Amino acid sequence: MPGLENKKIRFGDTIQIKDTSYEPALYLEARVYFQDRDIKDRAQKQVRLGDFIEYTEEEVNAIWKSLQDQIKKIANSTEPRKVIATQPPENKEAIW
Repeated sequence: MPGLENKKIRFGDTIQIKDTSYEPALYLEARVYFQDRDIKDRAQKQVRLGDFIEYTEEEVNAIWKSLQDQIKKIANSTEPRKVIATQPPENKEAIW
């Protein structure tokens, strides 16, 4: 794949493909079924893919938003910080 010559792709890997040059844009998840490469030049590969799952742009955006929401939820956790120290913490919300 042009521009991805330095990426390691192995037999059995599941890869995600995004190609916005198509109309509508192409979003795929596929599994590597076959790989043939040059012994001297590792960038020269032929890869055969299977088990395709095609996503719409709306589905990709929904997955991305869901991941962002999960990260925000973890970052904004209201669980008090636990502090182990001989002196009480200045932060009144921390558990000493």
